[in-house]
Amino acid sequence: MTSVAPPVFKPFTLTLIQLGSIASDKAANLHHARKMIMKAAKSNSDKRPQVVVLPESFNSPYGFVHFPAYAKNISYTAGKEYDIQASVSESVKMLSFAAKEAGIWLIGGSIPERDVETNNIYNTCTVYSLTGVKFPKTLSNHSGPMITRFSFPCAVQHGI
Repeated sequence: MTSVAPPVFKPFTLTLIQLGSIASDKAANLHHARKMIMKAAKSNSDKRPQVVVLPESFNSPYGFVHFPAYAKNISYTAGKEYDIQASVSESVKMLSFAAKEAGIWLIGGSIPERDVETNNIYNTCTVYSLTGVKFPKTLSNHSGPMITRFSFPCAVQHGI
């Protein structure tokens, strides 16, 4: 029987952001989230975070009934580089630029997404590298948990 070496884990610093009440003004919600990302990334502690995580539904009021009014098409195709500049999602653009400016990995909580082909609404989590590159997204239509695995300085698994 062949033994497999256990994975090697490197420590990293993670900051979770709780934004408080989210209003109906999407632009104000995005501005507040960006401000909190930058504040977290420039932490005064001796350990600056490498990973920052936003909460679910950070750009809109929480609840599936609100999602259709806030949903944008993200149009991510697996295996292809995502063009942030061409994105119609203000949320995706803000998250990408904030990750790059702060030099952090950013797990973008979740945002409402509309699939233009099916018109389905999803609660979508997007992830950004410290250069602002968008990684695969995780979709949930609240019919059960969805899991996505990605690697940065360590392997992470997240689900919504």
